[in-house]
Amino acid sequence: MEAATTESSQIFANPDGTFTQEMNATPVRAQRPDGSWAPIDTSLLREAYG
Repeated sequence: MEAATTESSQIFANPDGTFTQEMNATPVRAQRPDGSWAPIDTSLLREAYG
């Protein structure tokens, strides 16, 4: 249910016909320019310059 997806919530259709909503206290995804959603990567990488 892409239309019901936001930065911090998402609704899933279950096989039995019910729905489950997943809600997060903080954003876990960001919307791309094409309208699709991408997970937010909060991992840090050590680079040669820092």
